Amino acid sequence: MAIGANFPPIQYAGASFNYATFFLPGLIGIQAFGMMNYAYSSVRQDRISRLVAIVATSRTSMADYMMGKLVGCVALVLLRSAILIGVAWLLVGSPAFSTPAEAGVFLATLVASTALWFGIGFTLGAFIVRESLRNVVFGIGGTVLTFASTAYYNVQFVPAWIRFIAEVNPLSFSC
Repeated sequence: MAIGANFPPIQYAGASFNYATFFLPGLIGIQAFGMMNYAYSSVRQDRISRLVAIVATSRTSMADYMMGKLVGCVALVLLRSAILIGVAWLLVGSPAFSTPAEAGVFLATLVASTALWFGIGFTLGAFIVRESLRNVVFGIGGTVLTFASTAYYNVQFVPAWIRFIAEVNPLSFSC
């Protein structure tokens, strides 16, 4: 973001944004997206270490186990997002939100995005047992989702097939 503070304005959806302001939602969206890999790895590790078996036979429920992990992920994403917003504010000097309603929409979207990506990672962690398959799913899938989204650049100028993927890509909605 510090380098981008000196870039010329970017035109997106009929409006002009400085690069740091344009890039910030993508960076924040990537924080939520990262919880997919975290959830997968966490569940996978809990299965290997037999922690899941302990939870299953204890007085707590699997829903409590999952919710505890989700709450931790949401807290982590909110903290990282607050840091990114603070850094952008220091670089650009513009407020992050004009109204409390914008802040509310931001928080709701961020929590929903984090829950979505966490849920996908949790589900994949429960069903994918081979690391080689995991590497393919996360390597190829993660790359396609990341670069065919609005996370890092304006997709208005990419080939039509990438624009189509970006329009239906949940990561674009997160960003």
